[in-house]
Order: sequence, then C-alpha cells, then structure tokens
Amino acid sequence: VHQNGSWGCFCNLSVLPEELGQPRAVAESFVNALHPGDLSTVQWIESPLVIEHDEKNLCNVHYSSLNFRDVMLATGKLSRDALPGDLAFQECVLGIEFAGFLWEVPEKWSLAEAATVPVAYGTAYYALLVRGRMRKGETVLIHAGSGGVGQA
Repeated sequence: VHQNGSWGCFCNLSVLPEELGQPRAVAESFVNALHPGDLSTVQWIESPLVIEHDEKNLCNVHYSSLNFRDVMLATGKLSRDALPGDLAFQECVLGIEFAGFLWEVPEKWSLAEAATVPVAYGTAYYALLVRGRMRKGETVLIHAGSGGVGQA
C-alpha cells in the first residue's frame, strides 16, 4: 500500500484477551467498527459525556442491540451517506436500539429482550402505516420474514 509517500501493508494482528488488560467500568461508552468492512474491529470505545441539548432528555441505557442496518454499516455494505440527517457525521452510528429508563418494559420481558424491539417495530409501523398508509382489510407480502423487521 502506498500512502502519504510511504510504502507499507495492511495486516491482521491477533490480540489475545490477556493483552487487552483487565476490563474496567466506565461512565460513558459506545460501540463502533474501527475499520468499516471488518466486523472483527467492532468494539466498545470509552467516550466523554457530551451534552448538546437539554440535559432532561438523557436516559440511562442498560442494554443496547445491533440490528441489520448496524451490521450493514459495520461491514461496509451500507454507506454512512444513507443515514438520515446529520447522523452520518456522528462518531457513534451503531446500536441506536436500547432499553433503559425511557419507556416502560412489559413485566415479563428482560431489558436485554426489550432492546431488540424499537427499531424493528418502529420501522414496520412507519413503513406499513405512515408511508404505506395501510388500512384494515388490506394485505401485504412480507419478503425476508426471518429478520427483525419482517417478523415485526
């Protein structure tokens, strides 16, 4: 690889868990792919708390999940340009689904289970009812019904 006037190469290095050191608790973090296109580089990254808006809108996240869009972004099959608004310019674009103290979770659900619901069901609702204007008595073909949105 020739970059900035120097020759070199890209290579994969094995990092053993003991080389990573002991896990430690941090106040704020996010998950991201360090190299889009390489799922092995998805990792937690410590970050400072940055409040850009009203502090009352903060919530405590207990569980977060990755969805198909996150996998497509992390593998480089979906460009950040496809993200709405200014989301493409944010450092953290993976794992926007979460469970915490934002809305009530049914008593029989764990927070881990609840984290898998928002984007899939929100997408299905938006596609069928808001954009598709689906009404009682109409039918829809669910293509690829094995994924989260298809099931929703």
